[in-house]
Amino acid sequence: MTVAKKPAAKPNKRDAKAADKAKAKDKKETKSVSKSKPKATKAPEKAEKKTRKKREPDAPKKPMSAFFWYQQARRADLKKEKPELGHKEVIVVMS
Repeated sequence: MTVAKKPAAKPNKRDAKAADKAKAKDKKETKSVSKSKPKATKAPEKAEKKTRKKREPDAPKKPMSAFFWYQQARRADLKKEKPELGHKEVIVVMS
């Protein structure tokens, strides 16, 4: 009498995940060993230091902004109205 062998059961998802985790853990262990070895490092190449372009002393300056034009016109009038204010307070009032 011959006994028929049952086909191997399909692995369920839980067993497959456990097997995948075990494989991943083994890979991590082998990677950590290779990380502990000192690597041959190359000396970083030094980049040339950028230098700023020197400004010409005779070059024209940038034009004043609108707020500076306003301050220039308003400062004298405000000083006449409130002479006790200092320079900083005048700016605060104008702002």
